[in-house]
Order: sequence, then C-alpha cells, then structure tokens
Amino acid sequence: MDLKCYKLVILTLFIFALNPKLTKGQTNYQPGFIVINGDTTRGFIDYLEWAETPEQIFFKETEQGSPLELTPTDINSFFVSAEIYISKRVKIDKTPLYVNTNSTLSLINKEFEEKRVFIQQINKSKNLNLYLYRKGRDNYYLQQKEVFIALISHVFVQQKGGGFYVNQNNTYKFREQIRSLMPSCLEEIKIERLKYNLSSLSSFVSNCNLMANEKK
Repeated sequence: MDLKCYKLVILTLFIFALNPKLTKGQTNYQPGFIVINGDTTRGFIDYLEWAETPEQIFFKETEQGSPLELTPTDINSFFVSAEIYISKRVKIDKTPLYVNTNSTLSLINKEFEEKRVFIQQINKSKNLNLYLYRKGRDNYYLQQKEVFIALISHVFVQQKGGGFYVNQNNTYKFREQIRSLMPSCLEEIKIERLKYNLSSLSSFVSNCNLMANEKK
C-alpha cells in the first residue's frame, strides 16, 4: 500500500470514528410516542429531520429493542422532537404550484390523489388547526371542529388554438376557502396578503386563534 492510499484509509477510519451514525445506517432514535386507538406507547422514533413528510417511521419501545416499521394505516399519530404527525385520509394536490413561463410550455393537467398519509400538525388549538403534507410540493389543510378542508392552490397548462397557456384561476382559491370558513378572522386580517406557504398560513392561523380566545 503506497503512502497516498494509507492516508486515505486512515482518514476514512477517522471520519467513521467521529460519526458512529455512519456505521449504523444514519439512524437517529429520539424519545417519542405513538398512539393507536387512543392508547399511547412511549419509546424511541428514528427521527431523520424529514425534508418531506415520511411515508413510514421506525419505532422501538426501548433503546436496545428491535425497530418496528409503522405506516399511516398502523397508527393514529406519533410525536417526536417537538413534531406531531397524525394519520388521515386526505386529498393530495399534485398539480404544480407554479410553472416557469420562460421555458417551453407543454400540457399539464390538474392531478389529485386521495389516500391515507401522515400529515404534520403545524398549529394546534380548540378553534383552528393547520396541517401540512409535503411531498414534491406542499399541501395545507385546515380543520375547524368537524370541518376539514384541503386548501387549494395550483396552476396548470392548457392548450388553446395552436399553443399553450398557463391557467392561474386557482392560484388563490385557498383564500376563497378561508373566507368561507373563517369570516370572523377576516375582519382584522387582510386576506389579500395571505400566501400559500408555511410562514404566511401558520401566522394567519395563530392570529385567528388569538382573536378567538380574546373574544371569549
């Protein structure tokens, strides 16, 4: 083994020694719990700081226990690292949020899928709750007591004559939905400023809940 290869081997071993997770498939078990039919079981969940909503999780009752793979059909909800996810059958909008009009356009139809998934609870209140499903694009959901709606925002490309154009009629449909669901909030909050993103919607829901509590 020449000196260059020897140094590379030493460096690789040093990196693995500093980060044991590399030898264990990048697991990161954190304290958490799962809920099944109202029963809570505490243990440890492999928390991977998900960039997208997880399709399944791995749960252990003890740190030395064997991991159990759980999907939205197996549990009602789970909690880990200050994040709450619930299992729910929802309408998922797969139509893009925007289209690059500077590129060559082609046909893009509206596309929806309905299935049971994990959705993250962003705001929790007795009044109004906000949920997020993130897979490819963001989908937001509002719940007020028994009413649960998927907030719609998308664009699609239609063919007209010999060309294509971007239909943006539903870009702000979520504002109409919120106006119908929560008219009392709109007395002090300007709906025209509301955007279809986590920061804007979370702030709006928090303000709505604050106003509702003040009126009690």
